[in-house]
Amino acid sequence: MIKQIFKEYLINDFLKTQGAQEFPLHCSLKHDNIVKGIEWSENDDEYILIMEYMNKAEYFEDKIVRVSD
Repeated sequence: MIKQIFKEYLINDFLKTQGAQEFPLHCSLKHDNIVKGIEWSENDDEYILIMEYMNKAEYFEDKIVRVSD
């Protein structure tokens, strides 16, 4: 799974700083309930995060049901 943040939509310095910090931080997280960030990259136009593939379509629905019960 790939997530992209296009830099042209980051309209102020705060959002640009947040965008630059989000992907390296996501890749360093290790938690059972968070999709794992595998690798991240940056170019002139965007930040790119490659995440583990979640092949079970009901995964998040199952989590919501268990938490709300």
